[in-house]
Amino acid sequence: MLHIHRLFLGLFIYTLAMGSGNAFAAMQKPDTSTEKETELDKQFVEFISSVNQTTLIELYTSEGCSSCPVADSWLANFKTNKTLWHEIIPLAFHVDYWNYLGWEDKYSNSANTLRQALYKEQGRLRSIYTPGFVINGQEWRGFFNPRMQNRFPKGKQAVGILRLRSSQTEAQLEFQPSALDTNLARVLIANVAYLAMDIKSTIRAGENRGTTLPHNFVVIKHDQWPLEARHHPLENHYTGQRYIHAPKNATAIAAWVSPKDNLRPIQAVGGWLD
Repeated sequence: MLHIHRLFLGLFIYTLAMGSGNAFAAMQKPDTSTEKETELDKQFVEFISSVNQTTLIELYTSEGCSSCPVADSWLANFKTNKTLWHEIIPLAFHVDYWNYLGWEDKYSNSANTLRQALYKEQGRLRSIYTPGFVINGQEWRGFFNPRMQNRFPKGKQAVGILRLRSSQTEAQLEFQPSALDTNLARVLIANVAYLAMDIKSTIRAGENRGTTLPHNFVVIKHDQWPLEARHHPLENHYTGQRYIHAPKNATAIAAWVSPKDNLRPIQAVGGWLD
């Protein structure tokens, strides 16, 4: 019972943290700017998934971890992979628990650390470590075996179509399950992450001192909100929107939906912003 209470408390705190839409100041109040939108702000780009589950690869990493650069490089290879966005969406969540070693990772934040910890609380991770991979909501250790690095699990199940419409100031999500699923809750959790690419950091202290580290698919802003079901006699239909300002250095976007009570992604979608 204590474990259940801790799990739901953790999910509640995580949702509150992410509700701000600011990955670097997760507990700040949401942006309430009333600046008049420009025509550019109102221009939407649209991304639509297939009906089969898109594989969501989460890497938990840190500039203060000497074992992480090789994992970052592995993730970066998806930039030129023909399945990128259509079948595979990579995300790099920088955690902050190695910052005390002498180098503060400027892309790290406590919300990413909490997300990884919640995976462990839910029994989807055996321990907290970097580099750590979670694929479709489940720990994957195949990366540490060179013969298994290209044999990671992939989503094959028909789960439904996820549609994302994004502008400079707004994100809209619509999820259509592939079949009428009475097990799906009335409310799902929508996630939108803005990604930075081709970043280079010169490391002046810590385990990676004296190196220049390249980063890709870095989550620089992550927001969450509830998706309400719109019930129809023949189908479930989830829709919702969020006013959220896209970071200027974001070159890609990813979105996914998950159950309200755990982090497991149901479906994901994403693509380049320019």
